[in-house]
Amino acid sequence: MASPNKNAVLFVCLGNTCRSPMAEAILKHLIKERGMEDQWVVDSAAIVDWHVGKSPNNRTLRVLQSNGITTEHVARQVSV
Repeated sequence: MASPNKNAVLFVCLGNTCRSPMAEAILKHLIKERGMEDQWVVDSAAIVDWHVGKSPNNRTLRVLQSNGITTEHVARQVSV
């Protein structure tokens, strides 16, 4: 959860193994490049629980790696 002094972004997609974890990793990478980690909370989640606990899709990992971006993401379902 974001503190009053931080911006927060939650990317959501169906299974949290392709689109949303890629968006999360890219934004975290850009934030880190700019030295703004203390100003942001970035996360991603799924609408459904199909892939909870799994790593991102291999294609997602390849695209991120080919752009010098790493992730240790584990899929989770959004909760309200």
